[in-house]
Amino acid sequence: MRAALSALSSLVILTTGELLAEESLKSARAALSEHLPDIAAIRIQSFLKQNQKLSQEETSETYLLLGEAYLRAGNPDQALTALNKVPDKMSDSRNFWQGLAFSHLQNYPRALEKLNSVTEENSYFPQALFNTIEIQRHTGSTETALKSLNRLRESNPEYKRDTLFLLEAKLFLDKSELANARKSLAKLDETSRKKSETLFLAGKIELKSDAPSKALSIFETIEITPENSSFNNLVTLGKIDALLSSKQTGTALSLLLNLLENKAEPALLPLLPARFDRLLTIAPDKNTLASSLNAYVLPDTLGEDSNFANPQKLLACYYLSRSSEPEIARPLIGRALELSPEPKLASRLHLELARLALADQQLEQAHEQLAAAREAAPNSELAAQAAEIMARLAVEKADLTNALKLFAQAAEHPDPNFTEQALLNQALLELNKNPNKPLSSLSAKLSKPESQVTLQLEAALAQARKKSENTFTALNDFIAKHPTHPRLAEARLALLDTLLAAPKPDFEAITHQFASLPTTLEKTQSRKAFRLSHSLGAITNDWSQAITYGTSHRKNFPEAESNPYFLLSLAESFFHNKDYSQAQFLFQKIATLPEVGELREVALFFSARANLAIPTEGATVEGLKTLDQLIQQASRLATSSRLVKARALLEQEGEPEECLKTLDGIPGKPGDHPEAALLTAEAYRQLVSTDPSLTNRAVSIYQRLIDDRRTPLSFSNQLHYLQALTYREANKADLALEPCLKVVNGENRKAGEVDVEWDYYYRNGFEAIDILLEAKRPRAALTLARKLANTQGPGAKQALERAEQIQLDHQLFGN
Repeated sequence: MRAALSALSSLVILTTGELLAEESLKSARAALSEHLPDIAAIRIQSFLKQNQKLSQEETSETYLLLGEAYLRAGNPDQALTALNKVPDKMSDSRNFWQGLAFSHLQNYPRALEKLNSVTEENSYFPQALFNTIEIQRHTGSTETALKSLNRLRESNPEYKRDTLFLLEAKLFLDKSELANARKSLAKLDETSRKKSETLFLAGKIELKSDAPSKALSIFETIEITPENSSFNNLVTLGKIDALLSSKQTGTALSLLLNLLENKAEPALLPLLPARFDRLLTIAPDKNTLASSLNAYVLPDTLGEDSNFANPQKLLACYYLSRSSEPEIARPLIGRALELSPEPKLASRLHLELARLALADQQLEQAHEQLAAAREAAPNSELAAQAAEIMARLAVEKADLTNALKLFAQAAEHPDPNFTEQALLNQALLELNKNPNKPLSSLSAKLSKPESQVTLQLEAALAQARKKSENTFTALNDFIAKHPTHPRLAEARLALLDTLLAAPKPDFEAITHQFASLPTTLEKTQSRKAFRLSHSLGAITNDWSQAITYGTSHRKNFPEAESNPYFLLSLAESFFHNKDYSQAQFLFQKIATLPEVGELREVALFFSARANLAIPTEGATVEGLKTLDQLIQQASRLATSSRLVKARALLEQEGEPEECLKTLDGIPGKPGDHPEAALLTAEAYRQLVSTDPSLTNRAVSIYQRLIDDRRTPLSFSNQLHYLQALTYREANKADLALEPCLKVVNGENRKAGEVDVEWDYYYRNGFEAIDILLEAKRPRAALTLARKLANTQGPGAKQALERAEQIQLDHQLFGN
């Protein structure tokens, strides 16, 4: 790119010191001094043709002069061809001009190689080192440029004193060392301090110091001269930046439009999009912005074809489309694309059409526009942006192979931050495919330490999602190494998830991680903290922490009030914590939510259960009423509602007849609904006093359940115990003993059944001991107590104490 040298504003081209004395070259040297290098080159070429027998020294000096002329005329390739004919004995002068030629061609490594080879004894050395500093600054090697500047200052103290202080200030500004930049400007003499370039730099320093008002005042003092339009435009850009920083969007827009109306030079146009983008971001009213842009654009005057297209108006047209509603934006963009805008603007227009398509969920159309954006300017940062969006779309489609390729292409963006993010996304995708892939292979291209840390965290989180056996170690290591990381809460929550899912949870570690969570969490993190504390409650039956996190989430994120799933879990936590009033309130609230859907029946069911647990008549009546509503609606929970209502009628209301009526509506065999069968038997037991025959009905129900092949040992033990109680309540103690002994002797265990149940096992055993003692059979009771004492269960100690007491009470020593 021939304009590269213009970026090196201080790159000075010196006139050759060793000029030929021949009279015939005077006209060539005159043309150079009159800034007519192309004429000078023609005259030098003519001289060489007419003088074929020059000495080697004369020929070398002539080609050196020709190289300078070509370079001044903007023909670096021809300059290098001429300079290649200069021998090594004139290498210092040749290398200097070659360095400048390579700089024109943006081959900065070769330029630096040539300029650095100029020796300190050569008269070109100060200027070569000065141009080296300019190139180093241009390529971002700020620290190296400062070292070179100090070297130049030490070797030539009087060389371009004020120019070097100005350059030093620019370097410090590049490094954001603003105090040092001000000190460098302060070392300028008074005349230099008042120069426009110095004032411009001072304004840039204030702008970077977040003092836009001060910067604007300085920019406004700079004298505008018509002959220096390029610098005038840079000053205007400085003013625009200051206005944008102070949110003066209206004035900033006016200046931007002024630049366009004055037909901003081609070199300036690429600098405007960043300002327009920022303006769109901070503008309080896009309608006002659109109105001003529309007044300038006037779409009818864009032109009928590319011959009449106005680049400035096309750029404004693009930003008009971005500040307009989609129905206005789309035809504007279509019109602009018809006029063959320059490649980068065409790419921007396609990107905007892609954005509009994505907003409407038109993914295929978005993909087409993104592809067009890449094709319009294939080697630009816009193509990289389009590739990055396409990569994200590929991820959503689970097309990971294509996404990896697209992120790699997005990494070609010139902005190192954008590139780093694209590379990081590429690494994260590879990590998602293989969570155990070594980090070293993924992080090779990442240059920032923070990216490496992010990769380490994402690797640990990926292992957590895949339930990898190394998850605990990975997350624990990350937390230990990065105790102040902004995503530490996310890591702790993932570790808690892992700890709670373990077969044997480490409750000490779980308690520590919960205690280490910050008091303020983001929405998703807060929701996850509640979910995990709810899981902890289900394991420990301690629901206090779940209530704390759930209440906090509800307070900090009001939208949670409309989330039935969250409220259902919170209400459940209150219910298990026996805070039935709060649980009932939340269950009832859930049932009234407009988007509750199928959860409404669940909420009503548990609202009824909570009401029934509240010891007031009104709450009980309300609970029964809700259950009747679910029963009458034949909801999915109708059977469950009948069971809850039947139990309430039996245990709370003391109405066994009503209990039986409610249970009568449950379909199926007794074994299909064991709870219904148990309630029926319990109701019969309560009615035995009025109808003794009901004893046999109750026993029969228990027996049918016992005989059911689906009945596990634990339930069988309970059923035998209830049989024994029923017989005892009917004064049939002799019949009560058998069910108890069947359990103690393991006779009710099915073939191959290995389950262990202790609660009802010991209840049956102790019940049998009581029956034997009541029947005056202490020796048999002692034998049974000793049998229970010889078991390995939690009731063995109590059985031993009971055996010793029987032996003492009945003087059964020696037996």
